[in-house]
Amino acid sequence: MRWPKKPEPDQPAQKSRDELQKHWRNSDDPSGYFQGGRRGEYLASLAKQYAKPDASILELGCNVGSNLYHLWKAGYRNLSGVEINPQALKLMKQNFPDMQVVIYEGSIEDRIKELAEYDLVFTIAVLEHIHRDSEWAFPEIAKRARMLITIEGEKGIASELHIARNYKSIFEGLGLQQVYEKNLGREEGLNANFYARVFSRNRS
Repeated sequence: MRWPKKPEPDQPAQKSRDELQKHWRNSDDPSGYFQGGRRGEYLASLAKQYAKPDASILELGCNVGSNLYHLWKAGYRNLSGVEINPQALKLMKQNFPDMQVVIYEGSIEDRIKELAEYDLVFTIAVLEHIHRDSEWAFPEIAKRARMLITIEGEKGIASELHIARNYKSIFEGLGLQQVYEKNLGREEGLNANFYARVFSRNRS
């Protein structure tokens, strides 16, 4: 499956891939990501519906670990994360010292091909930052997810740091089946630009 490399008419030009990665790697104060308790609670409620307590779970773009911590509090113990920002990982260790997470430091593009298959892979406001030249990572993500949760901005957010995409179209085109969709809002700690989607991979 291919996606257009040129921006849509209503989308501004995105930073280069190198500029994007530099931006997220060198963010000096990611502590603001400790906020957002409602979205973490919503994530945990979704996970409970689709993943058993002993499920292997991977977050792509785990930042300071707030989302993973909500899963940890919910009883999940087989947790992993990919994160490009070393300062965010330092803050995770400082603020959640009891949480045990396998961490892969680096960008999604750098680490995705070395990762195993997981019972559940999830992202929250991360895929919207993937550069068009890195969309090859979407099939790699699909291969590694028995279940996939995307909570992403899909409209009204286009900027030099964001791309608005329809993840139902993308991941169903990669062989996953969408089993849940919700347009989110303040109740989940987000806004109406965001959609939660859950995908399943049926194996023969």
